[in-house]
Amino acid sequence: RFNFLVAKYLSGEIQEAEQVELDQMLQDKKLSQQFKWLQTTWHGTEPFNIGEGKLLTMDKIAQEDESIVFGKKEFPMQRKTYQFNSFLKIAASIILVVSLGYLYINTQTRQNDEFAQSSWKITETSSGQLSTITFSDGSKAVLNGESKLSRPSIFSDSLRIVELEGEAYFEIAKDKNRPFIVKTKHVSTRVLGTKFNVSAFPIDGNVTVSLLEGSVKVYDNEFEGKETEQYVPEINEQVVINTNSKTARVIDIEPENVVGWKDNIFKFDNVKMEKVLRSIKRRYGVTFEVKNKNINNCLIKTRFNNASLEAVLEAITFATNSTYEISEHKIIITGKGCDK
Repeated sequence: RFNFLVAKYLSGEIQEAEQVELDQMLQDKKLSQQFKWLQTTWHGTEPFNIGEGKLLTMDKIAQEDESIVFGKKEFPMQRKTYQFNSFLKIAASIILVVSLGYLYINTQTRQNDEFAQSSWKITETSSGQLSTITFSDGSKAVLNGESKLSRPSIFSDSLRIVELEGEAYFEIAKDKNRPFIVKTKHVSTRVLGTKFNVSAFPIDGNVTVSLLEGSVKVYDNEFEGKETEQYVPEINEQVVINTNSKTARVIDIEPENVVGWKDNIFKFDNVKMEKVLRSIKRRYGVTFEVKNKNINNCLIKTRFNNASLEAVLEAITFATNSTYEISEHKIIITGKGCDK
C-alpha cells in the first residue's frame, strides 16, 4: 500500500484522501527514509518508454484472452483507446515504484537475499574463440569471436532479456508468458521461441537478424514500440538495418552462409575480401595487413569445412591473385589483386 501511494504521488495521480494516508505513513521513520530514497531514485530514472510498455501490456492481455485482437475492429476496448496511454503511465509508475521499493528493502540485506544472487553475468570472447552459453530457462546461445553477451543469472517472471555486442546464434526455449529480447546498441530482436542469428559488429555498419525457425520482430531501438517500424522476416530471411541511415531491407539467405561459423563452416557467396578477412580473424585469432587495398574489394565465392588456417589462406589468396606471409603473428597479404 505504501509503494502504491508513493507511485501515485510521484506520478501526480494521488487523491486528497490518499495524500492524507501517505502523510500519516511518513510519520514512521523507516518509511520516511524509504520515501526519500524512492523520490531521489525516481527523479534519476529514465522516462518510461510508452511504446515498450504498450507492447508488453498488449502481449499480457492477449495471453489471458485470445479473443482480444489489438488493432482490429473486434477489439472490445477500442472505444476507450483515449484512456490507454494514461493507464499505461499510471501502471508503469506503480510497477516502477514497487520495484524500487523492493530494491530499497533488499539493499539493506544484500548479502543474503536472492536479488544479489541474480546479478548479471558477462561472457566475452576473443579472436579465435567460440563460447556456448546456456540460460536459466534452458535457452542456448553460441557466441562468436570478438563478441560480448550480458544476461541476468535468473530471468524475471515477465521478460527474458540479454544484451549483445558482436555476433551470436540463439536457440530460444518457447515461453508465451515471457518474451525473449536480444538488445544490441541500435537494434532489438523480440521472440517467444525460435532459432535465429544476430550480428552487430560496430565495424560492419549494419545489424543483421537472420531467422531460421519460428518468428521474430526486429526494430530499431529509436523506434521501439512503433508497429510501423517493426520488421517480421520469414524463415530463411534476414533483416539488414543500416545503423547510420536507419534504413532496413529484408533479403533471402542460405542458413549455412549465415550460421555455418558456429560449426566451423564458412561459406562465402560473392563476399568482399575485406569482410572475409574479418570472419577469418574472429575464427582463427589472427590479424591481417593488406598491402594493396584493391585486394579488399575482390569478391570471394568458396566454402570451407573444418579447414586449417593454411588451407583457407591458400584458397583466398589464389582467388584474389595475391600471396601471403606470416610475420610476427601477423599475416601480410600482397599482390596485384583482382581485376574488379
